[in-house]
Amino acid sequence: MRSLIGTILVALMGFYIAWPIWSLYRIHQALEAQEPDLLAAKIDFDGVRESLKPAVEARVRAIATERIPGDSITSALGREIVGKLTEPVLRAIVTPARVIRIYADAKAGISVEESVTRIVKEQIAALRLGALAGLVSKAKDDPAAAAGAATEKKDEASSAVPADTNAKPPAQAERGTVPRRLSLDKVKGLALVWPFAYEIDVARHGASKDPDATITLAFQGGDWKVTAVTPRRPALTQ
Repeated sequence: MRSLIGTILVALMGFYIAWPIWSLYRIHQALEAQEPDLLAAKIDFDGVRESLKPAVEARVRAIATERIPGDSITSALGREIVGKLTEPVLRAIVTPARVIRIYADAKAGISVEESVTRIVKEQIAALRLGALAGLVSKAKDDPAAAAGAATEKKDEASSAVPADTNAKPPAQAERGTVPRRLSLDKVKGLALVWPFAYEIDVARHGASKDPDATITLAFQGGDWKVTAVTPRRPALTQ
């Protein structure tokens, strides 16, 4: 009986402790070694895109507001266009290659906010925001015509920006180097939210008292994977 209980305890520790830690370590290895395929196997990018949608939409709206004068972007049509812009921008940002690029930028001293803002601006430029600005302005004078044109522009926005899945990650000076040690002081909280998922509060700096984001690590598809990343600080969502 004791041996059975011991076996069960060891199995539970392996499943709930060793396996999740190993998955996080493999993600760290993938980022350090710039291996998009390994990263794709350990992260549910569809789930991460969905969790980041409110933050990216807020960033897209802020950048669009800078480029479109007046209150046009806050109109009903403006909000609809911003919402439609968010999808292709998300597909472009949340890919293995882009995540590796952002991670490399962070190692070089460029903040995540700066990296994401730069990429969002690049994608908005590719979607020809100027034409959309004219469409929003036109809506005030001729709502019916603008609504028809909006449908065309929204379809264009949905397909204009590729997912960038084939983009090459940034060059690394020394491939095959030993990954840097993981820093546990950046973990600010850990909770088992249901039998097969953890929520991990993390900060970019170990000295920080408050977390910058919450990472959801869940067991799905036969492995522990990151399934969501939720920004916690206002600066990340505005």
